[in-house]
Amino acid sequence: MDLVKGVANPYIKFPKIWVDNYVFRLHCKLTALILFLSCTLVSIGMYWGDPIDCIVEGVPESVMDTYCWLHSTFTLPHLGVVEIDNVNGIDQEPHPGVGPVYDDLSRITEHKYYQWVGFVLLLQGILFLGPYMLWKFWEEGRVSNLIPDCLVHTISDKRMPGFATDVYLVENEQKEEAVEKMRRYFVNRNLNVHTRENRHYFIKFSICELLNFINVFGQIYFMNFFFGGAFSTYGSEVLKMSNLDPEHRNDPLNDVFPKVAKCSFNKFGPSGTVETYDGLCILSLNIFNEKIYILIWFWFVFLTVVSGLNLVWRVGTFLSGRMREWILRTQATLEATPEQVATVTQHLSLGDWFILLQIGENIDTRIYLDLLAALAKSFQSELTNGLRPRQEVSTDV
Repeated sequence: MDLVKGVANPYIKFPKIWVDNYVFRLHCKLTALILFLSCTLVSIGMYWGDPIDCIVEGVPESVMDTYCWLHSTFTLPHLGVVEIDNVNGIDQEPHPGVGPVYDDLSRITEHKYYQWVGFVLLLQGILFLGPYMLWKFWEEGRVSNLIPDCLVHTISDKRMPGFATDVYLVENEQKEEAVEKMRRYFVNRNLNVHTRENRHYFIKFSICELLNFINVFGQIYFMNFFFGGAFSTYGSEVLKMSNLDPEHRNDPLNDVFPKVAKCSFNKFGPSGTVETYDGLCILSLNIFNEKIYILIWFWFVFLTVVSGLNLVWRVGTFLSGRMREWILRTQATLEATPEQVATVTQHLSLGDWFILLQIGENIDTRIYLDLLAALAKSFQSELTNGLRPRQEVSTDV
């Protein structure tokens, strides 16, 4: 638990300055938190609980439990009541996946994964932090350095996030100085190098968004491999099963996470003959595992769809100046005039436009409107003096 807390704490706490977006936070904050909490819950059940109990005569219970935990259990294919009656004359299965082995052993399903579930959940959580760690390394506090301290309020509790200081709590002189500082950053044409750096900044952020999508899609593929091809349809099978008659349905939860399974133990008898002891094992830990992974399945599907749509949105911001103008106007709560927003968008490069959005996420809206008005006035003066906008992508797309 201390390891999980140590790994997760720097990334699930709230930052002073937000340098990502809501979709990014779904990956590096909420999803990582879900996986680390799941890892903690499973680890508690695994190491401080009783994850497996096996019943067998002739072998000490502790020996059987340890052996079956280390060497895995197995279940039989679901045959159904009618087929069992025709073959063996048995009225019903004692438990799903448990019964006499009448067929060849190649049809049995071994379950070796349960001792690795806690480690896999920890690894998954770390992988979801990967793009965020990379982005923090690339970001280097650029947005934080542009926003004056008087515009962001923090409290002594480090667990709490920073938030925009209300405009009425900022003195007029401080506000004017802060707006002027940010305005000069965007209009100073003697610092063209920062325009190129901001373009790279935006591209790096987009790369991290792409990595988020690749990560969640790849983890679905990995989980499908981990559970022997059963994870990709896990949630859909559960939904399909819920509409069937409870007396005549095969629960997919039992197929992936059996609560009762078989285990065979071999040892030498008194005369040197190998004796096989057939054990019945109760896997109580799978009660937690099945709930955890049905949540993960639906969450991963939702996250994949949202991340895919976000990538489409990002491509639109690369290609369409009108879309960037609409996004900027929406962020300004529609209070900025269309002329101001259009002027600012036309004169800002793609990277500068993104930096401006990042600033808007962290300061009071009314101060942000003052910044947009100041930028629009400066750019209109440049047009009067015959200077061309610094657009990198046409706004006519």
